[in-house]
Amino acid sequence: CALALSPDGSTLAVGDDSGNVLLWSTRTGTMTEILAGSSRRVWNLVFSPDGKKLAVGIINDIAVWDLQRKRRIFSKTGLGAPLAISPDGQTVALGTESGILVCQIATGQIVQTLTSHRERVYWLAFCPDGRTLASAAEDLKLWSLAAGREVASFRAMDFFKYVDFSPNGKYFYRMLPMPNGAPQPRYEVVLVDGDKVVRTFDFLRGDGHFQWAHSSDALIFDRDTSGVL
Repeated sequence: CALALSPDGSTLAVGDDSGNVLLWSTRTGTMTEILAGSSRRVWNLVFSPDGKKLAVGIINDIAVWDLQRKRRIFSKTGLGAPLAISPDGQTVALGTESGILVCQIATGQIVQTLTSHRERVYWLAFCPDGRTLASAAEDLKLWSLAAGREVASFRAMDFFKYVDFSPNGKYFYRMLPMPNGAPQPRYEVVLVDGDKVVRTFDFLRGDGHFQWAHSSDALIFDRDTSGVL
């Protein structure tokens, strides 16, 4: 199932296999609301920075909810599940089978269409300053949202499944494909200056998990991996 914690930590959103999203109070441990969806599995959940909106990613059914009014603001069909909300909470990026739609959250209006991927998009991430969007697919691309164009691209033997920026936006890491016979997946941390790639760092990872430390550029691993990068 998909999980997301609201920015203030008060609400846990849980997406189930039947397309519903369950909202739980972390203070009381009780379920406070059910957001009814389609009959398909929920793959992705993203809160807006103010915690008042929730984007729900289901194959062929992406929706943005107003959590205060408990209603859908808009929904889009025929899309994939990847999505990301901009740091200012004004727009949401939606993955398609060959590109990205950037929509206004208030109206659902499409304000940008970014296309150059040849296959489906697996993951999306905004840079914390909101100026750059990263998309992971058969290649990994960085997009300048002001210019509405691709500014960097990385190729792989297979495809990229994930990308995420550090809190200050100077780094991002990407999951590289694991070649046949390789014992572990390979990851890269990429140092960027604006739209330019400055340096890359390779490392191997086991079966554990990792994430950026809050308000820093430290990449934290769990006990099954290597500590802190």
